[in-house]
Amino acid sequence: MALVKVCGLTRLADVALCLRLGVTYLGAIVDIPRSPRCLTWEQACLLLRAARGQGVAVVASDDVSRVAALASEAGPAAVQLHGGQSAELVERLGSSLPASTEIWPVLSLPVEPQEAREELPALIEAAQRLVAAGAGRLVLDSKVRGVSGGTGVPMNREHAAEIVAACGVPVMLAGGINPATASEALRVTGAAGVDVSSGVERAPGIKSPRAIEQLVRAVAGA
Repeated sequence: MALVKVCGLTRLADVALCLRLGVTYLGAIVDIPRSPRCLTWEQACLLLRAARGQGVAVVASDDVSRVAALASEAGPAAVQLHGGQSAELVERLGSSLPASTEIWPVLSLPVEPQEAREELPALIEAAQRLVAAGAGRLVLDSKVRGVSGGTGVPMNREHAAEIVAACGVPVMLAGGINPATASEALRVTGAAGVDVSSGVERAPGIKSPRAIEQLVRAVAGA
């Protein structure tokens, strides 16, 4: 069965809601100031601990000791790496994180078709290097005018399918996913699951119970 990650959680009530509705992974964004859903270290630890082993700490830091300390304190299922991550960083984190914590690097696929086609070979090569370095899963997000992640804009699914097929590990599909598009996106790309934030919100960081329930049902039927 396909997986569901709801990201950008900011409230304990929404964490409890996601657990009750059967969401697989619950994401908290830590120390990424450009995100309106960004949490402090203390806030993130509180939410991740409440996720009962299903939390994902979303970070942009390449400070291995800080990320390892967050994982040790909050106990997430995974650390998701946004922005400039390298195979070397994945290797260093792999030797520092608890054995139970996976590393999920993010790859960004441009939404502009020609740009996406030109970058596809390099993205596939990067994905394979990250997997060889120890990534347990990859997140494929969209890139809009140089901005990677958190755009809420869908990518070309055929291009995404090529990356998914070449990775060798499960891929979570992000970028403009919502309850109405999740099932088809999974079917076309072959991704293991979806990673959704704005697609299940009433406002940034405020989740919609109805939308989350619809998303879980859509993915279950994919």
